[in-house]
Parts: sequence; structure tokens; C-alpha cells
Amino acid sequence: MSELQTTEPAPVPAWRRVDWLTLAGPYFGLALVVALFALLTWDRGRLHTFLSLDNLRLVSVHAAVIATVAVGMTLLMVSGGIDLSVGFVVSLVTVVTVLIYRFAVAQGLSPELASVCAITAGVGTGGLCGLGNGLLVTWLRIVPFVATLGMMGVARGVAQSMSGGNPVTFPNLMEPPAWVPWLRAIDPEPEWLVISPAAWSVLLLALIGGVLLHRTVFGKHCYAVGSNEATARLCGVRVERTKVIVYVLAGW
Repeated sequence: MSELQTTEPAPVPAWRRVDWLTLAGPYFGLALVVALFALLTWDRGRLHTFLSLDNLRLVSVHAAVIATVAVGMTLLMVSGGIDLSVGFVVSLVTVVTVLIYRFAVAQGLSPELASVCAITAGVGTGGLCGLGNGLLVTWLRIVPFVATLGMMGVARGVAQSMSGGNPVTFPNLMEPPAWVPWLRAIDPEPEWLVISPAAWSVLLLALIGGVLLHRTVFGKHCYAVGSNEATARLCGVRVERTKVIVYVLAGW
């Protein structure tokens, strides 16, 4: 008897396996928002202002903080977590950064060294809040929604206590540290940057986050934990450690 000849089906091209609607959904939503506001501004005769490069630069600067937080939240949501405290953690980090800078300058340090101390303290504060969230979720087994809601209240209270309920500013508002006006500048310097350094910083951070998720073992662990925590644990993934690291990164 002759053997039956069986042929395997041809592999489906990768581009056909992609759910294009899911991939293009966020961009389609963004296009709708832009079209809506373009229509509203066109009705008022300001369409040329809304679609100008200057307005794009302005929006990119104002959205930089929110976009930075969104990168950390992406890591959290991929791993199945959530963080409600990010808004007040940002406020606490800002207060700590400015107060440490003022203290360092008062001690006679140069603006450059004072800036290094302030930025280090601010980043450390965010990481400490993220570590607290991670330990509450992993060690005490508190639901992320409840744990981060509690951290939100802690961050808000500490920020208000440190600032006395008043706005905190740099010692000399007319001459803040050089990196502050550089980051918040709407017109980039040098001009070949096209958009502000703050926007480029966010894009770089998003690129790092994308590489971390898709090109590293840690990123695969994040997807595994977010997909099925029990299965990930059986596969050898250190679930608790992964969650803590993710929360610390989100706090940074």
C-alpha cells in the first residue's frame, strides 16, 4: 500500500494574523478627537491655530507628565495590576524635589549639585511609594485597588504636611535650575529637535518601556503574570518579585 501523502497547510502570513482593528483602534480614536476639535475651531475661525506646530508643541509639553505616568501604568496593567495613587505620588515627588533643592541651596551647594540631590530624592520617593504598593499587594495580600487607594491618601497627606498646604517654589522664581526651563520650553532649543525636550523624554521612556516588555525576560514574565498568575507560578515565574518590581518601576 502506498502511504497517503499529507501536506501541511501553508503558514498564514504574520500581517494577516494581526487584529488590525485592535491595533488601529487607539489611533482611530485620537483621529476622531482631533477631527472634533478641528471642526469646533474651524467654526470659530481658529483652525489654522489649532493645527499649527506651535499648538502641537504646547500640547506635548502639557501632556508630558500624564504620558510619563501612562508608561508606568502600562507596565502595571500588563501584569494585571492597577495603581490609583499615581496622581498624588506625582504631587509628593514634586514637593520633595523642590524642598530638597531649597534645602541643598541653603546649605551652600551649587545649583548643579543641588539639582542632582533633588532629582535623586524625588525619584527615590516615587520608587519608595511604588515599593510600598508592591509589598502591600504581595506580602499582605491586599487587593491592588484597596492598597493603592490607601497609598493615595498617604501620599496626599505627606505632601500637604511637607508643604504646609502652600505652593512650593524654587528659591528664586526668576532663575530656577537650568533644567526646569529647558524641559518646559515650548520652543525647543536647539530648533532641530522640532518638539520640546519634555516630549522627547517621554518618547524615549516609552521606547524603553516597549523594549522592556517585548524584548526581555522580565517583560515576558509581566505578560505571564497578567494573563494567568497561577499558571505563571507553576512555570517558575517569581510572581511576587515581578509584581514588586513593576510597582517600583511605576513609582519611578
